[in-house]
Amino acid sequence: MTFREVDPVDDYLAPARPTLARTLQIVSGAGLRYVDLGEGIVGVGAAVPFGPEAFSVVSVAAGGNEGTVNLTIGVLKDVRQDRLAVLDECNSLTQDNAAYPYYLHDAEIGWDVLLQVRLPITVVNAVPAYFLALLQQLPGYSDKGREKISAVVGGKPYQWNQEDCQRLLLRSLM
Repeated sequence: MTFREVDPVDDYLAPARPTLARTLQIVSGAGLRYVDLGEGIVGVGAAVPFGPEAFSVVSVAAGGNEGTVNLTIGVLKDVRQDRLAVLDECNSLTQDNAAYPYYLHDAEIGWDVLLQVRLPITVVNAVPAYFLALLQQLPGYSDKGREKISAVVGGKPYQWNQEDCQRLLLRSLM
């Protein structure tokens, strides 16, 4: 009998990989391109660009969440840490269109406002056109929210670069 060394992180992320792979097949089948962002400590993901700056992250978290696909776009990063003002704007925007919920991701390294749609992989597989429509509409809703929220709490737009892609991947999974 031989023993093989097992990387616990590799085993932890293994169930998330096929869900992301299937989702990215649909993305590329629709003629969209993506950039693999690799593996985070809690999941896997890829960035889908929509022009020179706008991008969304498609991610799948491990640890029992492998059946859910996250579609996330960064609305603003490093907003002023005024919880009531940020949440009031997020709630107002979400109330107007609950299909695209805005939320505050507060962390010690900075507060961001994100827009995220979560779908079961069964829905993604059964109705790829619905999944793609949601994904492709994220930039428009993000732009609308960015204007309204930045007027109240400032912040900076996410940029199409490695640092912001990794930042959004991590935040999309937590």
